[in-house]
Amino acid sequence: MASWQDCCEAADVCQEVFFGPDEAKYLQEQGIILCGTSLAKEHFLVRRTRPNFHVLLYSIKGQGALLTPAGKTMIEADTLTLLPAGSISGFQLNSPQWQTAWLILENNEQWQGLASGEPDVSYCEHAQAIFHAMNMFFSEAKLSGHQSGLAVTCLDMLLQLTHKSLFKQGQQSGLEIKLRHLFNQVEQQLHHPWSVAELADKLHYSEPHFFRLCLQHLGMSPKQYLLQLKMARAKHLLVTQRWAVGQVALALGYSDVANFSNRFKKHFGMSPSAMRQR
Repeated sequence: MASWQDCCEAADVCQEVFFGPDEAKYLQEQGIILCGTSLAKEHFLVRRTRPNFHVLLYSIKGQGALLTPAGKTMIEADTLTLLPAGSISGFQLNSPQWQTAWLILENNEQWQGLASGEPDVSYCEHAQAIFHAMNMFFSEAKLSGHQSGLAVTCLDMLLQLTHKSLFKQGQQSGLEIKLRHLFNQVEQQLHHPWSVAELADKLHYSEPHFFRLCLQHLGMSPKQYLLQLKMARAKHLLVTQRWAVGQVALALGYSDVANFSNRFKKHFGMSPSAMRQR
């Protein structure tokens, strides 16, 4: 504790865009002091002692670290780091680059539910959406003014997602954060023939241990969860993007269209062609 010193340090190559009440008065009505996005590079370090505001830090890409007098906790992508008012906490860059979206909130009745918490990192399924909503708001506010209809709509969406991330999501353990982060990476490469052994190796676990962790934290086996991701992507490509069945099968790593169709029908109760025609 004696070595803890407040600071805010950022290398010149770090990038930051933010809005406050001076740019958009609607933010003040919502108890938002500042909101913004950051891309940290080379050096980025913030430490604060009992500030009278809350910080919500959504990690998008790269890795950071939550700092407290007790030690350090890794901040992975797709997580929310909560730094309540009155806490002794901070964060720093822990990878070559670290992209985040963040909000600084007033310590008032609107956000009183945050005051009793401790600094914490939890998995956040809304992190990417919050980042995109914030960028949409910035773009519209710059082009058409912060009072334009679309800018206000984007800000409303941002606030809805923020509330969902805070009050509709239970706290996840560090293990669940790792698992969610792993499968978020897998979701970007669903064409790859993932094996349980390969997935377990990425987290440096044995196959049996990895299998048990998936059952405990995700409620299903690794193969079942992977299949769920593939089928959700298949439905999206068929219904929203209007891809042909063969294209979808190939994009998801199925060399045999019939095999893909059988799995899809077993999962949804109808064939891919029928789903596409809905």
